[in-house]
Amino acid sequence: MEIPYAHRGQNHYVAVVRCPAICGLRYLHLSQDAQDAWVLRDFIAGQLLRRVPAGQSGGTALMLADIEREIDHAEAPPYLNIKEHANDWSVYLSLRTMTHARKVESVPASTSFGRWEPF
Repeated sequence: MEIPYAHRGQNHYVAVVRCPAICGLRYLHLSQDAQDAWVLRDFIAGQLLRRVPAGQSGGTALMLADIEREIDHAEAPPYLNIKEHANDWSVYLSLRTMTHARKVESVPASTSFGRWEPF
């Protein structure tokens, strides 16, 4: 599946994605700065999964391509800064989730993909 990343400055790209194996039907914020520097943010649950170099604790050693294989829906994101508009992201992703799933799931994120951290 082609991911419609939106360019957000220098090497920074963002997409809104759904990865059922990772977070059920919730929509997520995926950002990348390079193939080995990415973050998957679950604004609904208030947690994130980031790539960390092998040997470091926390996060995951998975490459971006591993995460992209789990995506079954992707769309271009709104232009909202994640630090200044975290609440807006939560509302936006909740509404996108409800539009497609008819509800916002409370299914916990899968730990088989790595160690999730709170925001």
